[in-house]
Amino acid sequence: MSGDTHSQAQSWTHHHYLEVLDRLHRVVRAGTTLEQMLSDVQDLLLEVFCCDRAWLLYPCDPASSVFRVPMERTRPEWPGAKQLGVDISLDTQTRDSFAAALAHEGPLPFDSIPDAPDLGGSVFATFHVQAQMTVALHPEVGAAWLLGIHHCAERHRFSEAEVTLFGAIGRRISDALSTLLTLQNLRESEDRSRALVECAPEAILLLDTKSGRFVEANKSASELFGLSRDELLATGFDGIDSNAEDLRSGISAALDGKQTDVEWSFRDPERGTVPCEVRLSAFPTKDRALIRCAVTDITVRKREEMLRRQSQKLEVVGLLAGGVAHDFNNLLTVISGHAEILSLDERIDAEDVQAIISAAQQAAALTRHLLSFSRGAVSQPRIVDLNTVLSSSMSLLQRLIGERHQLKFEPGPGLCGTLIDPSQFQQIVMNLVLNARDAMPSGGAIVLRTAALESPSNLRGPCVGVSVEDQGVGMSADVRARIFEPFFTTKALGKGTGLGLSTVLDIVRSRDGALEVESEPDRGTRVDVYLPGCQGSLTHESTARGDPAKTFRGRGERLLLVEDDQRIRVLCVTVLERAGYRVEASPRAEEALALFESRPDDFLLLISDVVMPGMSGIELAKRVIALRPAIKVLCISGYAPEAVLKRAVKDGDVEFLPKPFSPGDMLRRVHEMLADRA
Repeated sequence: MSGDTHSQAQSWTHHHYLEVLDRLHRVVRAGTTLEQMLSDVQDLLLEVFCCDRAWLLYPCDPASSVFRVPMERTRPEWPGAKQLGVDISLDTQTRDSFAAALAHEGPLPFDSIPDAPDLGGSVFATFHVQAQMTVALHPEVGAAWLLGIHHCAERHRFSEAEVTLFGAIGRRISDALSTLLTLQNLRESEDRSRALVECAPEAILLLDTKSGRFVEANKSASELFGLSRDELLATGFDGIDSNAEDLRSGISAALDGKQTDVEWSFRDPERGTVPCEVRLSAFPTKDRALIRCAVTDITVRKREEMLRRQSQKLEVVGLLAGGVAHDFNNLLTVISGHAEILSLDERIDAEDVQAIISAAQQAAALTRHLLSFSRGAVSQPRIVDLNTVLSSSMSLLQRLIGERHQLKFEPGPGLCGTLIDPSQFQQIVMNLVLNARDAMPSGGAIVLRTAALESPSNLRGPCVGVSVEDQGVGMSADVRARIFEPFFTTKALGKGTGLGLSTVLDIVRSRDGALEVESEPDRGTRVDVYLPGCQGSLTHESTARGDPAKTFRGRGERLLLVEDDQRIRVLCVTVLERAGYRVEASPRAEEALALFESRPDDFLLLISDVVMPGMSGIELAKRVIALRPAIKVLCISGYAPEAVLKRAVKDGDVEFLPKPFSPGDMLRRVHEMLADRA
């Protein structure tokens, strides 16, 4: 070849080289996705190198047992591994070719493969490979790739120009892969971040502090504020509610790099005021000062905090009520006890004494109401006439509901008695009447009715029915299904605890009763309470002037009395000794225990107050029973319920007499316990 011809050939080769790289550059720039770009590159390789197959392998890993070709372009008559959809076992020869390509800098051509025993393995034979050239691609992101071309129709010897061009293409594709993989990873990261934000339970918004408008909002934000995303992006916090002044200091702090939590509220047409907590933090960008706002509806938390505060207040009131009840019941025991002793004196007017006894009984009922705020309430069920209980409660209930509401009582005829603590029944009615009042904020009539029923609801046998009816706002089915849940209330924050109806249900169920509610929106509510009827005689306060010391006479039995209140101790000693018992009294449990330990067989019965300084009556009962299991114990208290004592003193014969009690109550109980022993 002459010098001019060789120069022309070199010029043409150089021109072709530049043309191919220019086409490759346009292909790379035109690719909107990694897959499209690589697909177009393989089409270019088929054309430029006149080969039968162009392929990409990822990852190129000689240590793996199989490989799969994720991308390839082939002539129709020479399908490759991708078109066949198979995994290829990595034999020794193929593994060596992968390792050689990764170790070699630049393209690695294999000419005349069928004549090369060390490279002519089964993979090459399977795909009819006559010649192969590969180049390892090492992008900045991820593992290595392997780019290759195959000649299958005939043998081919790669020229120096082809190797140089294939190497330049490999370098360009490596650079493109670095860029596209970085962008792809960034998009995937953005998609994950967007998905996390979109699925977040709290409302997430981006606020442009310059314009005061949101530039981004997730689904939860639309649900919280009742606005579409487009509507949110057209406004800011001021557009949601004018009460956004509380947020301004927090936004300023966030711009200074301080994450800030701010409480804020907005008005909702259906829900009213919605309290929220807004977490504000800077969201740095190049051209705008953005604030990330995470808004959480804290209505439930606020309600729980309010209920917790109310519970703490009730606990304090309960502790106070327990202490007051303990001391007050001691006083009432002294008052009613001495009044009953006075009633035995024929010179004293019976009506005057009975007035004292009745006043003491009413004071005892008030004390039980106080104890309803604590856990020390003592239930004293007895057979009562509900018409009588309601009639005596009407004036108190009317004062409670106020002048705008009228209370009507329609007593039913022929009521049998029912076994219940009168104060607990009054608590049932009071809660129902107060709810009826609150359902009629503008005033109205509340009707109480009683009736004798055969077998209402799910009860058996005769029942006593009590209904409380109003013409107030009523309730929907959803609200009606939840009214007995503790702490559930439809009233505004601070206006109700949600404990009234749950307390009513607990009392009714404790008496084996039932409760039914009928209510519809704007049509009022009626609550029916059913209590089992009793055939026994009704319990009335006795006005007889009989002497219980003669009715429940002792026979000289020795009793040990422990009571720290001197007035009650003197009263009990007087009553018991008048009835024929021998009593040794002590103001302290420790002193009484020492006396009992010195003569354990002398005493048949221990009578002890429960709440005392130092050793309690419960601990004393345990110690005494441990010394002498056969002894009987009568605990007296105006605060500790009988069930508590039974659990505390599991072994031994222990009974309970609640304060205030009359001399007759004490003598009757002592007589019964000693009679059982006999």
